[in-house]
Amino acid sequence: MKISKSAIVLTTLLAGGIVSASAIAKEVSSPTANCNQTLHSCMNKELGSLERAINGQKVRVVEGQTIRARFFSSETELPSKETRVTILPGEESHWSYVLAKAINEQHPDIRAGFLHDNGQITPEERGPNAVYAQDGNVISHVEVSFN
Repeated sequence: MKISKSAIVLTTLLAGGIVSASAIAKEVSSPTANCNQTLHSCMNKELGSLERAINGQKVRVVEGQTIRARFFSSETELPSKETRVTILPGEESHWSYVLAKAINEQHPDIRAGFLHDNGQITPEERGPNAVYAQDGNVISHVEVSFN
């Protein structure tokens, strides 16, 4: 039977022993611990881009337009994951940023934005925004529609 570091730390503490802070910090900062705590560093499955183009030109949106991000598994649409935003004055040129922020606020198991080298995913006002999930997540892709 394999015993984890956290089990050893807990057993030591329960027995009245002393555990150094560095032993606890190593356990908390392991890649698996970070993955479970922040999710951001584990979002390595790209579901698709929020950016859209028609005939090579970026889609233009106007104030009052509603944009929907619809999520799908390999078998069906997942209506509970749909995210909608209505574009306010001044948001027309960076609508994918607005949509990415809304996705992140509504769905903790999905991240939208730009994937940085450190694993963090943050919405970008002037850059491309994509949608990510953890490997094993049932979501297979995202589609963006304009109403």
